Amino acid sequence: AGVTMFKTLPRQVFGRLQAKLFPQYFWLSTGSSLLALATLFYSGTGILRPQAICLGVALGGSVVNLAAVEPIATSVMLDRHKLENAQPRDNERIKALYKQFGIWHGLSALLNLGVLVAAVAHGWYLAASMLSLPVV
Repeated sequence: AGVTMFKTLPRQVFGRLQAKLFPQYFWLSTGSSLLALATLFYSGTGILRPQAICLGVALGGSVVNLAAVEPIATSVMLDRHKLENAQPRDNERIKALYKQFGIWHGLSALLNLGVLVAAVAHGWYLAASMLSLPVV
């Protein structure tokens, strides 16, 4: 849905919509990682170090995105929107905010990719334990 919204909505509308959706997404990601970690801890099978590391990485990345990176990226984006709509336009400041937003957005995407890789690795460990597959 994100790609469709990006291609369909005006850029500032898309940005404001994403600013509402991303905190919910990061809360869901944080809660899911925490639930999986708690399930692993209370499963009675003993905590497997690789799985705990994977879930810890996923939880950490989600929390950092939720608590720090996303709020900063959103703030920079909204500041840029204000300047873009102001008269007269401060094009140098807008350009600087584009760059700053790109950095924060890129960091958020990188963290999110790390969370995804960690979750897939955890899933691999789960599947391997159920199917007696070799664990890499």
